[in-house]
Amino acid sequence: MAHKIQEGGLSTLLGVQLTSSVQDGDSGELSVFACGDSNLYLLRNGALALAFPVTAAEDFDRNPVLVCSNASHNGAALESAKSIDEALHPGDVLILCTDALARYLLAEHETGNEPWSRLLRITDKDEFSLWVSELRAEAQMKNDDTTTLIITWHGPGSLSHADGPKKRIRHSNR
Repeated sequence: MAHKIQEGGLSTLLGVQLTSSVQDGDSGELSVFACGDSNLYLLRNGALALAFPVTAAEDFDRNPVLVCSNASHNGAALESAKSIDEALHPGDVLILCTDALARYLLAEHETGNEPWSRLLRITDKDEFSLWVSELRAEAQMKNDDTTTLIITWHGPGSLSHADGPKKRIRHSNR
């Protein structure tokens, strides 16, 4: 047990920072730092504007480099980490999700579907869990931990509220 603790735990990392734009009062800026295969989708006017860091569903089948809780083991993770900056506009929707859901969303998008339209209609964690269970039963989604965070950017004024931008958190365990 002590050996495992010294080795540390492994995880993907998807860090997101939202800031107000100095030049445009309604816009903002999105900065993303990623290590592993948790993914971010930016929807603008209902259409996919950005998938990051994984841009093709087939790439989820590779073994991602993971961040370790023991910092001395993070050399490869830091070398493989990716970052991106993107403008935000009022109404933009960010979907952050772990690999099983991320792969499903991207694979569906690649076949011409809009899978986020169903995801965005879900209103609570029980409905989310049921949807994920159905997708797993139909072999459309891998049976893995499935977590998502959805943020809608309403402009910099939303950052002044105590709870930040409008957000909904949904989680489903195995």
